[in-house]
Amino acid sequence: MKSFNCVSIAISGILFSSFSAESFAQVADPSNDSLRLVPVTISASRNQTLLQDMPVHTTVITSEEIQKAPFQSLDELLKTIPGFNFSGAPSYLSDPTGTQTKIRGLGNAKVLVLVDGIPMLDPFYLTTQWFRVPMSNIERVEIIRGGSSSLWGSMAVGGVVNVITKTPRVNSSDASVSYGSNNTSNLAFNQNIVLSEALRLNWEVNQFQTHGYQVTPAQYLYMYPGKAAPTDTTDGYQLSTYFTPSAYTKGFLKVNYFTQNQDLYGVYGQNLQKTPNLSAGFTHELEDGSNWDQKVWLQNVSFNKTNGSGCYLVSTSSCINGGSSSPPTLVQTSSPVVNYFSQYGVQSYQERGASTVYSKPINTWVSDLQIGADVRQLSVQDTEQYYGSPTSVSPQNLTGTAYGQGTQTFTGAFIQTKLIPQDTTRLTLSARFDNWSNSNRSYSLTTPAHGVSPGSGPAADNTKTQFNPSIGLHQDISETTALRASIYRAFRAPGLNNQTRSYGTSIANPNLIPETVTGWEIGTDVNTPTSSFSATYFLNNISNMIATSTYTVANALPQPVINLCSTAPLGSAPNLINCGSSVSFYSNDQNGRSSGVELSEKWRIRPDLTLDANYSLTNTVLTSTWNGVTTLTNTQLAGIANQAASLALTWYPKPRIRVYGQMSYLGPLSYYQSSTMNAIQGSNVVFNASLSFNVSEDTSVFANAVNLFNRQYQDGTYTASAPQTQTLAPPRTISLGLKHRF
Repeated sequence: MKSFNCVSIAISGILFSSFSAESFAQVADPSNDSLRLVPVTISASRNQTLLQDMPVHTTVITSEEIQKAPFQSLDELLKTIPGFNFSGAPSYLSDPTGTQTKIRGLGNAKVLVLVDGIPMLDPFYLTTQWFRVPMSNIERVEIIRGGSSSLWGSMAVGGVVNVITKTPRVNSSDASVSYGSNNTSNLAFNQNIVLSEALRLNWEVNQFQTHGYQVTPAQYLYMYPGKAAPTDTTDGYQLSTYFTPSAYTKGFLKVNYFTQNQDLYGVYGQNLQKTPNLSAGFTHELEDGSNWDQKVWLQNVSFNKTNGSGCYLVSTSSCINGGSSSPPTLVQTSSPVVNYFSQYGVQSYQERGASTVYSKPINTWVSDLQIGADVRQLSVQDTEQYYGSPTSVSPQNLTGTAYGQGTQTFTGAFIQTKLIPQDTTRLTLSARFDNWSNSNRSYSLTTPAHGVSPGSGPAADNTKTQFNPSIGLHQDISETTALRASIYRAFRAPGLNNQTRSYGTSIANPNLIPETVTGWEIGTDVNTPTSSFSATYFLNNISNMIATSTYTVANALPQPVINLCSTAPLGSAPNLINCGSSVSFYSNDQNGRSSGVELSEKWRIRPDLTLDANYSLTNTVLTSTWNGVTTLTNTQLAGIANQAASLALTWYPKPRIRVYGQMSYLGPLSYYQSSTMNAIQGSNVVFNASLSFNVSEDTSVFANAVNLFNRQYQDGTYTASAPQTQTLAPPRTISLGLKHRF
C-alpha cells in the first residue's frame, strides 16, 4: 500500500481545489476559450427538446465528465450532483435491496432510472441495478428534475435519470484496466464492428472485483462476531446490434447478462443475482415528418439472498448475539464464534414491457405533438426463511418461513405538445392517464411452534387509476438569460416487496395505495461565452407517503398483521405470538413536504482552466403522521442534509495532461429521530481527484483518488441507542489504470 500512499501525496500536491459533477454539455477542447453549448437533445423529454430549451432543471453529464471522475460506479458520481441524496457505502458494497436513488429529499423509489429510454430497475424492490451500467460504456447521462409522471408514469416523482450508451460509428476496439486499494480491479473491453452502413455491432465485457472495506466502525466490531469487510464480484456481457435498413428506419437489439455476487458479512451474507436481459426497438420516419418509436424489453432476475450474523458460544446451549443493543461482556467475547444465517431468501422475478410513441410536427405555433402508451408487467415469487441466535452447537435455529407472490401491471397513455406563440416562448403541455393493478397475490407465514398462520392465503386483486398533468414554460429574456417554470402532479405505486414480502417482524401490506406528489419549480439560466449559471427553487407536497409503523398488542392491529401474526381464534382478541412482541408494518400513514434551492456555476477562467461550483438547500419534513408513525413532524428528516455544496477545478497544464479535483461538502444531518429525540451529526468535507496523461493518441494512463485525505465519516441513518448499526462511507482509495484504443 506504500505505492498508493505515494500516489496520494503526489496528487494532493498538485490539487488545491476541486470539481463538481454538475455539468453542461460543452466543447471539451481545453484550447477553446468559451463555453459554447453543444446542441444536445434530451431524449428523456420524449419530445426531443434541446438542453437549453428545457422547462425544468436539467443536467447533462458528458463523456468528458465521466472519464475524469475517479469513481467506480455511476451512483458514486451521481452522489456529487446537486439534489441527489445517496448515503453510506457505494452500491457494489451495499445490500441490493437498499440501493435507492433519491433526489430533492423525496425519499425512496421516486426517481425513474432508464438506460436508452428503458427502465433499469429491480422489478421487486424498486431499487436501481447499478451493476448493469458499467461506466466504460456511457456516452452521457441526462438528469431531469421534477415530477415527470405525465410522461413516464410511476416512480418519476422526483425526476428521471436516462443513461445514454455509446453506439458504434467506426470499426474500433478499446480496453481499460485498473487496480487499486482493497484489491479492487476493473476490466472493460469494447469492440465496434461496422459491417455496412445498414448494420453495426458492438460487444462488451466488463469485470469488476473488490475486497471492499470494513463498513462498521472499529470500536463496534466486537458486537458482530465474524463480520468481515464486504466483497463484490460483478461480470457483465452485452451484444448489441444496430440496423438501418433504410434512410427512414433504424433499430437496435441488445442481449446482456449480468451477475453480481456479494458477501456483506463473512461466512454467511451472500447476495447473488443473475440477470439476463433483452431489449429491442425501432424508429420509423414517415413522409410527412412524423415518426413512430417503439421499444420492447424483458428481464429475469434470480436472486439468492443470505443475511449473515454471528454469536459468541458461551455454552453448548447459549450463543450470545453480539449485534443486540446490550453489548457482550469481555468474557463472552472470548468464547468461540458461531456464524449462521439470520435470513435466507430465494427470489425469482420478471419484468415485461413495451412502449410506443407517435410524434408529428404540426406548424410553427404548435411545434409538435406526441401520443404514446406504455405497458409494464412485474411478477415475483419470494420465499424467506429467518433464524434466531443458535440455542445449541447447531448453527441454524429456524424461527419462521414466509412466502409471497404477486403480479403488478402498469398501463398508461400520454399526450404532449409544445406551443411556441413567439420565438422566445415555449410552452410544454403533457398529461398521462395510468392504471395500476395487482393480481395473483398471496402471502403466508409458518413458524415451527404454530404452523401456518390462520390468515395466510390469497390477497384480493385491486386496481387504481391516476391522472397526472404537467405544464412547463421556457422564456428567453435575452440572448444570454432565460426563465423556466413547471407545475406537475406525479405518483409512485408501492412495490411488490411492500405488498408481499414479510420477513422476521416486518409484515407486508397488500392494501397500500400510491404516493402522490404535487409540485412546482421556477428557475433561471444565464449562459455567456465564459460562464454558465443556473438557479432553481422547487416545492413538492407528498400525500399518502409509505411509512413503517411499529405495532404492539396495545395498538389496534391492522388486519394484515393479524392475518400473519395472531394465533387467536376468530372473534378473540388478536395477539402477536407468531411475530414477537412488536412488528413493523408498511402503511400510507404520513404526508410530507420537500422544498429547496439549487445553484450551479461553471466558469472558464482561461482556456486550460475551468472552475465549477454547486450548492443545494433542501428542506424535507413530515407535515402530518398517524397510526403509530413516530417520526417528528416539521423537522428535517433523518439522513437528508439541509445543505450540500461542491467546488471544482479541471486543469490542462499541458495538452496531454488533465488534472481534476473535487471538494464535496455535506452539512449536518439527523441520523436518528423519534417522538422525543432528534439526534444530529456534524458536517463533512471530502476531496476526490484524478490525473490523466495521454501517452499517445490511442493510449492514456490515469490515477484516481477517492476521499484523498482519508476522512472517516458516515452520512446515513442509524438508531441512537445502537451506534454499531452505522455504515461508514468509503475511506481513501487509490487506483491506477490504463486505457488503450486498438
